[in-house]
Order: sequence, then structure tokens, then C-alpha cells
Amino acid sequence: MSEPSSSRLHGLRPGAIGFGAALAIGIASTAPAYSLAATLGLVSKELGNSGTAAPAVLLIAFLPMLCIAVAFDRLNRIEADCGTTFAWVAHGMGPWIGWMAGWATLLSGTLVMASLAQVSGIYTFRLLGMDALADSRFAVASVGTAWMGLVTWVCARGIESAVRTQYLLLGLELIALIIFTLAALATAMGPSAPTDALRPSLLWFNPGTVESSSALAGAVLVSIFLYWGWESAVSMNEETRNSTHTPGRAGLASVVILLLIYALVATAAQSVHGPAFLAEHADDIFSALARDVLSPPWDRLLVLGVLTSAIAAAQTTVIPTARTVLSMASAGAFPAISASIHPRFLTPHVATWALGAVSCVWFVVLSFWSNDVLEDSILSTALLVAFSYALTGYACPLVYRRTATRSEKNVLVLAVLPLLGAVSLTWAFVSSCASLAKPGSAGLVLGVGVPLAVAVGLLLVGAVMMVARFCVNPTFFRPIKDAASRRSERGR
Repeated sequence: MSEPSSSRLHGLRPGAIGFGAALAIGIASTAPAYSLAATLGLVSKELGNSGTAAPAVLLIAFLPMLCIAVAFDRLNRIEADCGTTFAWVAHGMGPWIGWMAGWATLLSGTLVMASLAQVSGIYTFRLLGMDALADSRFAVASVGTAWMGLVTWVCARGIESAVRTQYLLLGLELIALIIFTLAALATAMGPSAPTDALRPSLLWFNPGTVESSSALAGAVLVSIFLYWGWESAVSMNEETRNSTHTPGRAGLASVVILLLIYALVATAAQSVHGPAFLAEHADDIFSALARDVLSPPWDRLLVLGVLTSAIAAAQTTVIPTARTVLSMASAGAFPAISASIHPRFLTPHVATWALGAVSCVWFVVLSFWSNDVLEDSILSTALLVAFSYALTGYACPLVYRRTATRSEKNVLVLAVLPLLGAVSLTWAFVSSCASLAKPGSAGLVLGVGVPLAVAVGLLLVGAVMMVARFCVNPTFFRPIKDAASRRSERGR
């Protein structure tokens, strides 16, 4: 197979970060505190009468994530391109599918910014004790947009400053989650436990207690959103020391650490009042639990944890998404101006600022259009993430088609595991689309649920843009040769 691509392929700063920084970015990108606050209640809601199986669903969702993380690791070893999914799917499955994979990656990064901005705005006011403003759409939209502008500015100024910010934000977030977990377990198992408290049980980790496959599919799709983001560690490959091995290992470690965090926090949160309470407060479980678990002023620590989590995730969403734009533009799939690199900071500054601006506009529109910004944003993002992750899994054995069968280990890590992850995510995607297409879906648009309308509608928009790009500049869509041939042609 071809040799790994150069770390200077797109003009980014090589060797700027190491394993620790990549790991911090991988964990912070998923925003554990924010994701749990906004998603754990939705998991319980999807499960219905099987709500206590939420920890089991988190374990089930972890398995395809681990398989896809293996695919990312192996694909990065052969082509350390900051476009990751876009570059690898185009390599293995052709330019047209690769373009759509890159488009889905861009969409997921843009859509999730709406929920991150909303949480940032709401929790800023809650931290300051201004609860009335936390309920104001205009106030939340204003502050959320300001936060998005700030994180975009930090990202545009260089990867080193972004990483320093991540260490601080992630540290505060993890401290808050540790304190909450210990306090919640002590509350649920103590002598003054609430009447509806539950003692943790191993049965909560048994997926066999889920009553229906549709409930399981919906809960798994929501849980995919919980894990999404770890691949940001791999998107920094061109700026990471030992670019072909370190990013993939950081991504794998991130997924495992996230499973441990989510299993412990979900078990603790469910213990206090049971799963029905979490489903009832699906928009924000931590606000509902904070005062029962942590007495004032310590409950503000949890508020600070969620706020820092959302801000950190916003920053680590901008970084990899902008680099996907950079990779697509460098390949000719997007206009060349999108590949501009800042001469001083060595960042894709045009792509970074463009992403920040589009995200802010989308957030403002969704703030005044959607009745449930968080749920609609999470579900539509999860659909797109499942789509792009699945394509990455399918691409892995195709990229390695010449070596995948040379040994039993190769068959396992280059074909079996990636395909298992891809098939699992395809099932979750198709099942969830079918569920959201039913007339009973909340917030209907054109007869289907808002998340499905947004995700599928924007994918169709992407298909139109792809055809338009082909008409304007068909170079990228010509048959793709292997990476070595492409680099050889560049050097002529």
C-alpha cells in the first residue's frame, strides 16, 4: 500500500501537539458533561418502560464506536489526512461518495453548534443566577452567539492556544462530574435517600431488558451523539507528533475513557429518582438533579461543569470541521479559497471563520423556529454522524483490500471490526429514519419529524451542490488513483 502522506500536506503546523493533547481534544470534543445533561434523559425517554437499561444502551453504543475507532486508527496509518472521513471514503469508495461523506461531516459539526450555543447561553445565565434571562430566547441567542464567536477566534489563532484552553475547560468539567457522581450515589444509597431512589444494579447493564427493537434503535441513535466527537483527536493528525500512529491511539483511548465516564455518571444519575425522572427532565437532567444532590452553592459547580463542557466542545468541533473543509478544498471538492492557511498561525482561517459564521446563523434561525432546539439538533446530528461513521467503516476494508486478508489479525482489524461498526450504525440510521418518518413524530415538517427533515433535506442540498461543483470543476470527480500516484503527480 501507499506510504503515509506528509504532515505538511495542507500547510498546517507539524508536530504541534502530542498524545496528551490529542487525548484531551478527543475527550473534550464529546463534551461529556453537556452531552449527558442534554442526552441521558432522551435515552431514558426513548426506552420508555425499559428506562433502567440506559447504562446497557451506552454499552451497546460503545461497541460500534470502538469498531469505528479501530477503522479510524488503521485508515490514519495509511493516509494521515486532516480530512479523515472525506479523504478515506473518497480513496476507498470513490469521489462522489467521498464528497457526501465529507458533506455529512460538515453538517454534523455545524448542526451541533446550535445545541452547544444554546447550552452555553442558558448556563451562563444560570451560573450568574439570572434564571429569568435563561428562559429568554433572545438573551440566550445573544450570549450563545457571543460564545461561538469567541471560540472561533481562539481556533483561528492556532492549535497551541486551543489546546491550552482545552486543558483548563476539560479539567473543570471532569472535576464537576466526579463530584456529582459521588454525591448522587451517596444521596441514593444514604439513610435520607429519596422515596423513589433506586439502588444500582447489574441488570441495568443487560440489554435484554429493552422491550422493543425500535426503542433500542432510537436509544442507540441518541447514544451515538453522546460518543460523537472523539475522532477530533484523529483530525489533528497533520499537527500531531508521529502523525500516523499517535492520533489513532488517542481516538481509541478517548472512546474507552468515555465509556467509563458515561457508565458511572448514568448509573449515579438514574439512582437518585429513577429513569422516569430523567425522561421528564430530558432537556437538562443536571439542573433537575443538582439541588437534590449538591446543596448550594456547590450546585453551581455542576452548572460551571456543563458550561465549560459546551464551550470546550464548541471549540473542538470548529477545529476538525474546518480541517475537513481544508482537505476538501485542497482536493478540489470545494472552492480553492477555503484552503487558505494563515501565514502566522498556520490555521485554515477562512474555513474556520466561515464555519463560525454559518453556525451562528443556523443557531439563531433554529432558536426562533424550533420548539425544542436541543432535541431536534441532537437527533438530526446523530443521524448524520451515523451516516458518516458507517461510510468510514465500509471504506476501511476497501482501502486495505490488498492487505486485509494477509493474516488473521488483518482480517479482524481491517475488515471484520470496521464492517461490524458500519452495519450496526446503518441499522440505527435506517431504524431511526423509519421511526421519525411516522406521522406521530413530534414537530412535523412535510409530514415527518423535524430531525429527519433537517438531516435528509441537508443531505439532498449537498447532493445538488456536489453536482454543481462537478459542472464547475470536474477535476476532483475523475477516477481517484491511489495516494502514492496522486502525490507523485503533484511532484511532477
